[in-house]
Amino acid sequence: NDLSEENANKFDFLSKIQQNVNDLKEFLHLVARFSVNHNKLPNFFEKIKEILIYLQPNINQNLSNSHIFNTFRKSKPILLFLIEQKILIPNIKIAKLMEKYKTYTQFFYPEIKDFIDEIERQKIKEEIFSDDLTSLTEFEERRKIGENDSYLCKLIREDSIDEFIPFIHQNNIQLSDTKITPSIFETNYYLIKRKPTIFEYSAFYGSIQIFQYLKMNNVKFSPSLWLFAIHSNNAELFHILEENNVKLP
Repeated sequence: NDLSEENANKFDFLSKIQQNVNDLKEFLHLVARFSVNHNKLPNFFEKIKEILIYLQPNINQNLSNSHIFNTFRKSKPILLFLIEQKILIPNIKIAKLMEKYKTYTQFFYPEIKDFIDEIERQKIKEEIFSDDLTSLTEFEERRKIGENDSYLCKLIREDSIDEFIPFIHQNNIQLSDTKITPSIFETNYYLIKRKPTIFEYSAFYGSIQIFQYLKMNNVKFSPSLWLFAIHSNNAELFHILEENNVKLP
């Protein structure tokens, strides 16, 4: 009964939002900000998708294609969902807007390929497909995961310390200086905007074993670690930063 009442209140609120176009715009900007900055709890995106599906008729009726794109431009997963739901319709203008953002033309290649010239299309295909990615099926799988697809990043995200240590030795990876190589499949806007170090990336995902290993190997602490650690929501990580007197940025 509590759940039914909660859903009733939610949809009553959404119904009121739709009565005023400005309210709808403001609310969608709020949803967009949550989709980029909120800690990704289970079913996080599913809840946002449920809201957008409910609001779809009103969005399509009152908002332009470019307005929808600009509202959600920082969230690749939501943009992809909007395209799939036909809330956002790819066209030449949208393809041009995507050119302004790093890796967007590669990430959304299947959706915009018909709206770019042949030379650019071939260039993007070459950027996407390589020795370890040869099919569109693999591309779609990695795109749905939406994370940096390098093996190093996978080890860090999973906090696989037993595989991480031999990997960095075999590949002569410098713990202090190495930065994460950008990936077209990365969908977290905070990581897209930056080029984090291994230390920062481990803090972002709360990978405590790898973080401790880097600390033991005298990788230098920096104030920026706080910003990455906050995204992890890992209390143990906060305590380590406090104990080592890492200044807030």
